[in-house]
Amino acid sequence: MDTDTKASGEHELQKNAVSLRHVLSQGAIANGPLASVTVALTGAAFYGLGALPFAMLAGSVLILLYINTTYQFSKHIQSAGGIYQLVRAGFGEGMAGATGTSYGLANLLLVCANALIAPGLFDAAAEALGWNPPSWTWVAVALFVIIVPFALGWYRVRITLDYGIFTALIEVIVVVGMSAYFIIHAGGHNTFTVFNPHHARNGWSGIGVAMALSSVALGGADNVLSLGEESKAPREAIKKSLIIVQLAVVALYILVAYALTVAWGPDKMGSFATTGAPLLTLAGRAGGTWLLVIIAIFALNSIIGVNVAINITVSRLIFDAGRQGLLPKSTSRTHPRFKTPTVGLLICLAIELLATFIPERIWGLTTGFLVVVTACTAGYVLQQLITSAALMGFARRQRIREVIFYYVVPTVACLFLIYSLYGNLWPFTMPDSLGVFILLAVVVLAGIFATVRFWGASTTRDVPELIEPRS
Repeated sequence: MDTDTKASGEHELQKNAVSLRHVLSQGAIANGPLASVTVALTGAAFYGLGALPFAMLAGSVLILLYINTTYQFSKHIQSAGGIYQLVRAGFGEGMAGATGTSYGLANLLLVCANALIAPGLFDAAAEALGWNPPSWTWVAVALFVIIVPFALGWYRVRITLDYGIFTALIEVIVVVGMSAYFIIHAGGHNTFTVFNPHHARNGWSGIGVAMALSSVALGGADNVLSLGEESKAPREAIKKSLIIVQLAVVALYILVAYALTVAWGPDKMGSFATTGAPLLTLAGRAGGTWLLVIIAIFALNSIIGVNVAINITVSRLIFDAGRQGLLPKSTSRTHPRFKTPTVGLLICLAIELLATFIPERIWGLTTGFLVVVTACTAGYVLQQLITSAALMGFARRQRIREVIFYYVVPTVACLFLIYSLYGNLWPFTMPDSLGVFILLAVVVLAGIFATVRFWGASTTRDVPELIEPRS
Protein backbone atom coordinates (compact mmCIF):
# COMPACT_ATOMS: atom_id res chain seq x y z
CA MET A 1 0.00 0.00 0.00
CA ASP A 2 1.49 3.36 -0.98
CA THR A 3 1.65 6.34 1.37
CA ASP A 4 -1.17 8.28 -0.28
CA THR A 5 -3.59 5.34 -0.11
CA LYS A 6 -2.73 4.70 3.53
CA ALA A 7 -3.21 8.36 4.42
CA SER A 8 -6.54 8.41 2.66
CA GLY A 9 -7.69 5.31 4.53
CA GLU A 10 -6.90 6.98 7.85
CA HIS A 11 -9.50 9.65 7.08
CA GLU A 12 -12.44 7.51 5.93
CA LEU A 13 -15.53 5.99 7.53
CA GLN A 14 -16.73 2.46 6.73
CA LYS A 15 -19.12 2.39 3.78
CA ASN A 16 -22.37 0.33 3.92
CA ALA A 17 -21.68 -0.53 7.56
CA VAL A 18 -25.27 -0.28 8.85
CA SER A 19 -28.80 -1.04 7.63
CA LEU A 20 -32.17 0.62 8.28
CA ARG A 21 -32.59 -1.09 11.66
CA HIS A 22 -29.27 0.33 12.83
CA VAL A 23 -30.23 3.83 11.69
CA LEU A 24 -33.52 3.44 13.60
CA SER A 25 -31.50 2.28 16.60
CA GLN A 26 -29.37 5.45 16.45
CA GLY A 27 -32.49 7.63 16.55
CA ALA A 28 -34.09 5.58 19.33
CA ILE A 29 -31.12 5.45 21.69
CA ALA A 30 -30.35 9.12 20.98
CA ASN A 31 -33.75 9.88 22.43
CA GLY A 32 -33.41 7.41 25.30
CA PRO A 33 -36.95 7.40 26.72
CA LEU A 34 -36.00 6.67 30.32
CA ALA A 35 -33.03 9.04 30.23
CA SER A 36 -35.13 11.84 28.75
CA VAL A 37 -37.88 11.28 31.32
CA THR A 38 -35.22 11.58 34.00
CA VAL A 39 -33.21 14.51 32.58
CA ALA A 40 -34.93 16.74 29.99
CA LEU A 41 -38.47 16.05 31.23
CA THR A 42 -37.41 16.81 34.79
CA GLY A 43 -35.95 20.12 33.63
CA ALA A 44 -39.15 20.87 31.67
CA ALA A 45 -41.20 20.17 34.78
CA PHE A 46 -39.23 22.82 36.71
CA TYR A 47 -40.67 25.46 34.36
CA GLY A 48 -43.88 23.78 33.16
CA LEU A 49 -45.08 22.73 36.65
CA GLY A 50 -48.72 21.61 36.49
CA ALA A 51 -48.87 22.53 32.79
CA LEU A 52 -46.12 20.03 31.86
CA PRO A 53 -48.40 18.08 29.46
CA PHE A 54 -49.28 21.35 27.68
CA ALA A 55 -45.57 22.18 27.41
CA MET A 56 -44.95 18.72 26.00
CA LEU A 57 -47.75 19.20 23.47
CA ALA A 58 -46.22 22.56 22.44
CA GLY A 59 -42.79 20.94 22.27
CA SER A 60 -44.28 18.25 20.01
CA VAL A 61 -45.46 20.91 17.56
CA LEU A 62 -42.01 22.51 17.69
CA ILE A 63 -40.11 19.27 17.05
CA LEU A 64 -42.46 18.15 14.24
CA LEU A 65 -42.05 21.50 12.50
CA TYR A 66 -38.30 21.12 12.84
CA ILE A 67 -38.20 17.50 11.71
CA ASN A 68 -39.66 18.66 8.38
CA THR A 69 -36.41 20.60 7.93
CA THR A 70 -34.15 17.58 8.40
CA TYR A 71 -36.50 15.38 6.36
CA GLN A 72 -36.49 17.71 3.35
CA PHE A 73 -32.73 18.18 3.58
CA SER A 74 -32.20 14.40 3.76
CA LYS A 75 -33.60 14.07 0.25
CA HIS A 76 -30.55 15.91 -1.04
CA ILE A 77 -27.68 15.57 1.43
CA GLN A 78 -26.22 12.51 3.14
CA SER A 79 -23.12 13.37 5.15
CA ALA A 80 -21.36 12.42 8.36
CA GLY A 81 -21.35 16.14 9.12
CA GLY A 82 -25.12 16.11 9.53
CA ILE A 83 -26.39 19.54 10.63
CA TYR A 84 -23.06 21.18 9.73
CA GLN A 85 -23.44 20.17 6.08
CA LEU A 86 -27.14 21.10 5.94
CA VAL A 87 -26.50 24.68 7.05
CA ARG A 88 -23.41 24.87 4.86
CA ALA A 89 -25.56 24.02 1.85
CA GLY A 90 -28.08 26.72 2.75
CA PHE A 91 -26.02 29.56 4.21
CA GLY A 92 -22.32 28.87 3.63
CA GLU A 93 -19.29 28.41 5.85
CA GLY A 94 -19.77 31.03 8.57
CA MET A 95 -23.26 30.00 9.62
CA ALA A 96 -22.33 26.33 9.23
CA GLY A 97 -19.44 26.77 11.65
CA ALA A 98 -21.68 28.56 14.17
CA THR A 99 -24.53 26.06 13.85
CA GLY A 100 -22.28 23.02 13.96
CA THR A 101 -20.75 24.41 17.15
CA SER A 102 -24.18 25.06 18.66
CA TYR A 103 -25.38 21.56 17.78
CA GLY A 104 -22.19 19.84 18.89
CA LEU A 105 -22.02 21.67 22.22
CA ALA A 106 -25.74 21.17 22.90
CA ASN A 107 -25.28 17.43 22.42
CA LEU A 108 -22.17 17.25 24.57
CA LEU A 109 -23.82 19.32 27.30
CA LEU A 110 -26.65 16.79 27.33
CA VAL A 111 -24.05 14.13 28.11
CA CYS A 112 -22.90 16.36 30.98
CA ALA A 113 -26.47 16.85 32.21
CA ASN A 114 -26.88 13.07 32.15
CA ALA A 115 -23.67 12.67 34.15
CA LEU A 116 -24.82 15.21 36.75
CA ILE A 117 -28.20 13.59 37.29
CA ALA A 118 -27.08 9.93 37.12
CA PRO A 119 -25.62 10.02 40.68
CA GLY A 120 -29.09 10.87 41.98
CA LEU A 121 -30.47 7.73 40.34
CA PHE A 122 -27.68 5.63 41.80
CA ASP A 123 -28.12 7.11 45.29
CA ALA A 124 -31.89 6.58 45.21
CA ALA A 125 -31.46 2.90 44.30
CA ALA A 126 -28.70 2.39 46.88
CA GLU A 127 -30.66 4.04 49.68
CA ALA A 128 -33.74 1.99 48.81
CA LEU A 129 -31.59 -1.11 49.40
CA GLY A 130 -30.44 0.24 52.76
CA TRP A 131 -26.98 1.47 51.72
CA ASN A 132 -25.91 5.08 52.23
CA PRO A 133 -23.24 5.68 49.54
CA PRO A 134 -20.21 7.81 50.48
CA SER A 135 -20.08 11.31 49.00
CA TRP A 136 -17.37 10.44 46.45
CA THR A 137 -19.53 7.89 44.61
CA TRP A 138 -21.06 10.64 42.46
CA VAL A 139 -17.67 11.02 40.78
CA ALA A 140 -17.52 7.30 39.98
CA VAL A 141 -21.06 7.28 38.59
CA ALA A 142 -20.48 10.42 36.50
CA LEU A 143 -17.25 9.00 35.07
CA PHE A 144 -18.98 5.69 34.36
CA VAL A 145 -21.77 7.21 32.23
CA ILE A 146 -19.20 9.31 30.32
CA ILE A 147 -16.37 6.82 29.76
CA VAL A 148 -18.40 3.68 28.93
CA PRO A 149 -20.18 5.39 25.97
CA PHE A 150 -16.81 6.74 24.82
CA ALA A 151 -15.37 3.21 24.86
CA LEU A 152 -18.38 1.75 23.01
CA GLY A 153 -18.10 4.45 20.35
CA TRP A 154 -14.49 3.44 19.68
CA TYR A 155 -15.53 0.12 18.09
CA ARG A 156 -17.46 -0.60 14.89
CA VAL A 157 -20.67 1.41 14.73
CA ARG A 158 -22.72 -1.64 13.72
CA ILE A 159 -21.86 -3.51 16.94
CA THR A 160 -22.72 -0.46 19.04
CA LEU A 161 -26.11 0.01 17.37
CA ASP A 162 -27.00 -3.70 17.63
CA TYR A 163 -26.79 -3.17 21.39
CA GLY A 164 -29.01 -0.11 21.09
CA ILE A 165 -31.89 -1.87 19.34
CA PHE A 166 -32.68 -4.13 22.29
CA THR A 167 -32.22 -1.54 25.01
CA ALA A 168 -34.49 0.95 23.22
CA LEU A 169 -37.24 -1.67 22.91
CA ILE A 170 -37.02 -2.54 26.60
CA GLU A 171 -37.18 1.14 27.55
CA VAL A 172 -40.34 1.74 25.52
CA ILE A 173 -42.07 -1.24 27.15
CA VAL A 174 -41.08 0.00 30.64
CA VAL A 175 -42.19 3.60 30.00
CA VAL A 176 -45.54 2.65 28.47
CA GLY A 177 -46.25 0.15 31.26
CA MET A 178 -45.45 2.64 34.01
CA SER A 179 -47.48 5.40 32.36
CA ALA A 180 -50.51 3.17 32.03
CA TYR A 181 -50.23 2.18 35.69
CA PHE A 182 -49.96 5.82 36.87
CA ILE A 183 -52.99 6.91 34.83
CA ILE A 184 -55.14 4.01 36.04
CA HIS A 185 -53.98 4.48 39.63
CA ALA A 186 -54.81 8.23 39.50
CA GLY A 187 -58.49 7.36 38.98
CA GLY A 188 -60.63 10.43 39.62
CA HIS A 189 -57.56 12.68 39.70
CA ASN A 190 -57.21 12.48 35.92
CA THR A 191 -57.87 16.00 34.60
CA PHE A 192 -57.56 18.25 31.55
CA THR A 193 -56.41 21.20 33.68
CA VAL A 194 -52.83 20.04 33.02
CA PHE A 195 -53.25 21.53 29.53
CA ASN A 196 -53.79 25.04 30.95
CA PRO A 197 -50.61 27.12 30.27
CA HIS A 198 -51.31 29.43 33.23
CA HIS A 199 -50.21 26.66 35.59
CA ALA A 200 -46.61 27.04 34.36
CA ARG A 201 -43.92 29.01 36.19
CA ASN A 202 -44.28 32.67 35.07
CA GLY A 203 -47.16 31.63 32.80
CA TRP A 204 -46.38 31.81 29.09
CA SER A 205 -42.72 32.68 29.76
CA GLY A 206 -42.33 29.41 31.63
CA ILE A 207 -44.07 27.59 28.80
CA GLY A 208 -41.45 29.00 26.41
CA VAL A 209 -38.59 27.42 28.38
CA ALA A 210 -40.54 24.24 29.18
CA MET A 211 -41.49 23.89 25.50
CA ALA A 212 -37.82 24.11 24.53
CA LEU A 213 -36.81 21.58 27.20
CA SER A 214 -39.66 19.34 26.06
CA SER A 215 -38.37 19.51 22.50
CA VAL A 216 -34.98 18.34 23.84
CA ALA A 217 -36.74 15.38 25.48
CA LEU A 218 -38.50 14.74 22.17
CA GLY A 219 -35.30 15.17 20.17
CA GLY A 220 -32.78 12.64 19.03
CA ALA A 221 -34.24 11.65 15.68
CA ASP A 222 -31.92 14.06 13.85
CA ASN A 223 -28.92 12.08 15.13
CA VAL A 224 -29.58 9.60 12.31
CA LEU A 225 -28.18 12.21 9.89
CA SER A 226 -24.66 11.42 11.09
CA LEU A 227 -24.89 7.92 9.55
CA GLY A 228 -25.36 9.32 6.04
CA GLU A 229 -22.04 7.95 4.81
CA GLU A 230 -22.06 4.62 6.66
CA SER A 231 -25.57 3.32 5.95
CA LYS A 232 -26.91 1.28 3.04
CA ALA A 233 -29.32 3.23 0.79
CA PRO A 234 -28.78 6.29 3.03
CA ARG A 235 -31.42 8.55 1.51
CA GLU A 236 -34.27 6.12 2.14
CA ALA A 237 -32.92 4.86 5.47
CA ILE A 238 -32.56 8.35 6.92
CA LYS A 239 -35.90 9.64 5.62
CA LYS A 240 -37.78 6.64 7.03
CA SER A 241 -35.95 6.76 10.36
CA LEU A 242 -36.63 10.46 10.87
CA ILE A 243 -40.38 9.97 10.47
CA ILE A 244 -40.75 6.65 12.31
CA VAL A 245 -38.64 7.63 15.33
CA GLN A 246 -40.08 11.13 15.69
CA LEU A 247 -43.76 10.16 15.52
CA ALA A 248 -43.21 7.29 17.96
CA VAL A 249 -41.36 9.56 20.39
CA VAL A 250 -44.06 12.29 20.28
CA ALA A 251 -46.83 9.80 21.07
CA LEU A 252 -44.80 8.24 23.89
CA TYR A 253 -43.91 11.51 25.60
CA ILE A 254 -47.33 13.11 25.56
CA LEU A 255 -48.52 9.95 27.30
CA VAL A 256 -45.73 9.93 29.89
CA ALA A 257 -45.93 13.69 30.63
CA TYR A 258 -49.63 13.38 31.39
CA ALA A 259 -49.11 10.23 33.47
CA LEU A 260 -46.32 11.71 35.60
CA THR A 261 -48.20 14.97 36.22
CA VAL A 262 -51.44 13.36 37.41
CA ALA A 263 -49.49 10.80 39.44
CA TRP A 264 -47.44 13.47 41.23
CA GLY A 265 -50.32 15.95 41.49
CA PRO A 266 -50.61 19.03 39.22
CA ASP A 267 -50.61 21.41 42.20
CA LYS A 268 -47.49 19.76 43.68
CA MET A 269 -45.24 19.86 40.59
CA GLY A 270 -43.02 22.52 42.18
CA SER A 271 -41.32 19.70 44.09
CA PHE A 272 -41.10 17.36 41.07
CA ALA A 273 -37.89 18.71 39.54
CA THR A 274 -36.20 19.38 42.88
CA THR A 275 -36.73 15.86 44.22
CA GLY A 276 -33.64 14.61 42.38
CA ALA A 277 -35.16 11.44 40.95
CA PRO A 278 -38.94 11.96 40.72
CA LEU A 279 -39.44 9.00 38.38
CA LEU A 280 -37.87 6.69 40.95
CA THR A 281 -39.97 8.21 43.72
CA LEU A 282 -43.12 7.37 41.77
CA ALA A 283 -41.79 3.90 40.92
CA GLY A 284 -41.15 3.27 44.62
CA ARG A 285 -44.68 4.36 45.51
CA ALA A 286 -46.12 2.13 42.79
CA GLY A 287 -44.16 -1.08 43.25
CA GLY A 288 -41.87 -0.79 46.23
CA THR A 289 -38.10 -1.06 46.55
CA TRP A 290 -37.34 -3.58 43.85
CA LEU A 291 -39.32 -1.78 41.16
CA LEU A 292 -37.45 1.41 42.08
CA VAL A 293 -34.09 -0.37 41.76
CA ILE A 294 -35.00 -2.00 38.45
CA ILE A 295 -36.17 1.31 36.96
CA ALA A 296 -32.97 2.99 38.20
CA ILE A 297 -30.84 0.37 36.44
CA PHE A 298 -32.82 0.76 33.21
CA ALA A 299 -32.58 4.56 33.46
CA LEU A 300 -28.80 4.43 33.91
CA ASN A 301 -28.56 2.10 30.92
CA SER A 302 -30.72 4.53 28.96
CA ILE A 303 -28.36 7.39 29.85
CA ILE A 304 -25.45 5.35 28.54
CA GLY A 305 -27.38 4.70 25.31
CA VAL A 306 -28.07 8.41 24.82
CA ASN A 307 -24.44 9.25 25.44
CA VAL A 308 -23.33 6.58 22.95
CA ALA A 309 -25.56 8.07 20.24
CA ILE A 310 -24.32 11.59 20.99
CA ASN A 311 -20.68 10.50 20.75
CA ILE A 312 -21.42 8.86 17.41
CA THR A 313 -23.02 12.06 16.11
CA VAL A 314 -20.61 14.70 17.43
CA SER A 315 -17.44 12.73 16.67
CA ARG A 316 -18.58 12.49 13.04
CA LEU A 317 -19.42 16.19 12.97
CA ILE A 318 -15.85 16.90 14.14
CA PHE A 319 -14.52 14.40 11.59
CA ASP A 320 -16.37 16.17 8.77
CA ALA A 321 -15.28 19.64 9.92
CA GLY A 322 -11.67 18.40 9.85
CA ARG A 323 -12.16 16.89 6.42
CA GLN A 324 -13.60 20.16 5.13
CA GLY A 325 -10.70 22.17 6.54
CA LEU A 326 -12.59 24.04 9.25
CA LEU A 327 -10.66 22.13 11.93
CA PRO A 328 -7.12 20.72 11.67
CA LYS A 329 -6.78 17.73 9.32
CA SER A 330 -5.82 15.49 12.26
CA THR A 331 -9.39 15.76 13.65
CA SER A 332 -10.65 13.72 10.67
CA ARG A 333 -8.42 10.74 11.48
CA THR A 334 -10.23 7.41 11.89
CA HIS A 335 -9.30 4.09 13.51
CA PRO A 336 -7.33 1.97 11.01
CA ARG A 337 -9.44 -1.11 11.73
CA PHE A 338 -12.82 0.06 13.03
CA LYS A 339 -13.07 3.18 10.81
CA THR A 340 -14.48 5.23 13.70
CA PRO A 341 -13.47 8.90 14.20
CA THR A 342 -11.19 8.35 17.17
CA VAL A 343 -9.75 11.88 17.36
CA GLY A 344 -13.30 13.28 17.32
CA LEU A 345 -14.22 10.91 20.13
CA LEU A 346 -11.25 12.06 22.23
CA ILE A 347 -12.30 15.70 21.75
CA CYS A 348 -15.84 14.80 22.83
CA LEU A 349 -14.50 13.08 25.94
CA ALA A 350 -12.37 16.06 26.94
CA ILE A 351 -15.25 18.54 26.60
CA GLU A 352 -17.66 16.24 28.46
CA LEU A 353 -15.31 15.85 31.41
CA LEU A 354 -14.62 19.58 31.68
CA ALA A 355 -18.26 20.64 31.30
CA THR A 356 -19.38 18.10 33.91
CA PHE A 357 -16.88 18.61 36.72
CA ILE A 358 -16.39 22.39 36.48
CA PRO A 359 -20.12 23.24 36.96
CA GLU A 360 -20.35 20.70 39.79
CA ARG A 361 -17.35 22.25 41.55
CA ILE A 362 -18.88 25.73 41.24
CA TRP A 363 -22.59 25.09 41.90
CA GLY A 364 -23.03 21.49 43.04
CA LEU A 365 -24.95 18.69 41.35
CA THR A 366 -28.49 20.12 41.29
CA THR A 367 -27.76 23.73 40.32
CA GLY A 368 -24.91 22.61 38.06
CA PHE A 369 -27.39 20.35 36.26
CA LEU A 370 -29.84 23.24 35.74
CA VAL A 371 -27.08 25.50 34.37
CA VAL A 372 -25.88 22.82 31.97
CA VAL A 373 -29.30 21.62 30.78
CA THR A 374 -30.53 25.19 30.20
CA ALA A 375 -27.46 25.97 28.07
CA CYS A 376 -27.93 22.66 26.26
CA THR A 377 -31.53 23.59 25.46
CA ALA A 378 -30.58 27.02 24.12
CA GLY A 379 -27.97 25.39 21.89
CA TYR A 380 -30.50 22.98 20.45
CA VAL A 381 -33.08 25.71 19.85
CA LEU A 382 -30.56 28.02 18.18
CA GLN A 383 -29.36 25.21 15.93
CA GLN A 384 -32.92 24.28 14.97
CA LEU A 385 -33.70 27.93 14.20
CA ILE A 386 -30.71 28.40 11.89
CA THR A 387 -31.17 25.00 10.22
CA SER A 388 -34.85 25.69 9.51
CA ALA A 389 -33.91 29.04 7.96
CA ALA A 390 -31.12 27.33 6.01
CA LEU A 391 -33.66 25.03 4.36
CA MET A 392 -35.25 28.10 2.76
CA GLY A 393 -31.83 29.32 1.66
CA PHE A 394 -31.03 25.92 0.17
CA ALA A 395 -34.38 25.80 -1.65
CA ARG A 396 -33.73 29.23 -3.14
CA ARG A 397 -30.25 28.20 -4.28
CA GLN A 398 -31.52 24.97 -5.81
CA ARG A 399 -34.64 26.65 -7.28
CA ILE A 400 -36.98 24.29 -5.45
CA ARG A 401 -40.60 25.40 -5.84
CA GLU A 402 -42.35 23.23 -3.23
CA VAL A 403 -43.65 26.18 -1.24
CA ILE A 404 -45.36 24.42 1.68
CA PHE A 405 -42.53 22.19 2.95
CA TYR A 406 -39.54 24.28 1.91
CA TYR A 407 -40.81 27.75 2.81
CA VAL A 408 -44.07 27.86 4.81
CA VAL A 409 -43.37 25.13 7.38
CA PRO A 410 -39.78 26.31 8.05
CA THR A 411 -41.08 29.87 8.52
CA VAL A 412 -43.61 28.74 11.12
CA ALA A 413 -40.90 26.65 12.80
CA CYS A 414 -38.64 29.71 12.98
CA LEU A 415 -41.37 31.76 14.67
CA PHE A 416 -41.91 29.06 17.32
CA LEU A 417 -38.14 28.70 17.83
CA ILE A 418 -37.62 32.45 18.22
CA TYR A 419 -40.24 32.51 20.97
CA SER A 420 -38.67 29.48 22.61
CA LEU A 421 -35.18 31.01 22.45
CA TYR A 422 -36.54 34.22 23.99
CA GLY A 423 -37.91 32.14 26.86
CA ASN A 424 -34.42 30.77 27.46
CA LEU A 425 -32.88 34.24 27.51
CA TRP A 426 -35.50 36.15 29.50
CA PRO A 427 -36.05 36.59 32.35
CA PHE A 428 -32.33 36.40 33.09
CA THR A 429 -31.64 34.47 36.29
CA MET A 430 -28.33 33.63 37.88
CA PRO A 431 -26.76 31.19 37.66
CA ASP A 432 -29.21 29.24 35.42
CA SER A 433 -28.90 31.63 32.46
CA LEU A 434 -25.12 31.98 32.66
CA GLY A 435 -24.48 28.83 30.64
CA VAL A 436 -26.75 30.11 27.87
CA PHE A 437 -24.72 33.28 27.38
CA ILE A 438 -21.40 31.41 27.52
CA LEU A 439 -22.67 29.02 24.84
CA LEU A 440 -23.92 31.88 22.64
CA ALA A 441 -20.55 33.63 22.92
CA VAL A 442 -18.72 30.47 21.82
CA VAL A 443 -21.15 29.99 18.91
CA VAL A 444 -20.62 33.58 17.69
CA LEU A 445 -16.84 33.19 17.89
CA ALA A 446 -17.07 29.91 15.94
CA GLY A 447 -19.10 31.63 13.23
CA ILE A 448 -16.58 34.46 12.96
CA PHE A 449 -13.69 31.97 12.81
CA ALA A 450 -15.36 29.92 10.04
CA THR A 451 -16.12 33.07 8.04
CA VAL A 452 -12.52 34.29 8.25
CA ARG A 453 -11.13 30.79 7.65
CA PHE A 454 -12.93 30.42 4.32
CA TRP A 455 -13.00 34.08 3.28
CA GLY A 456 -12.78 34.25 -0.50
CA ALA A 457 -13.04 30.46 -0.93
CA SER A 458 -15.35 28.99 -3.56
CA THR A 459 -18.97 28.65 -2.48
CA THR A 460 -19.16 25.30 -4.32
CA ARG A 461 -16.61 23.36 -2.27
CA ASP A 462 -19.17 20.66 -1.53
CA VAL A 463 -17.92 17.10 -1.76
CA PRO A 464 -19.67 15.87 -4.95
CA GLU A 465 -21.41 12.86 -3.45
CA LEU A 466 -22.99 14.88 -0.63
CA ILE A 467 -25.42 16.98 -2.63
CA GLU A 468 -27.57 15.30 -5.23
CA PRO A 469 -27.62 17.27 -8.49
CA ARG A 470 -31.10 18.38 -9.45
CA SER A 471 -32.37 17.34 -12.85
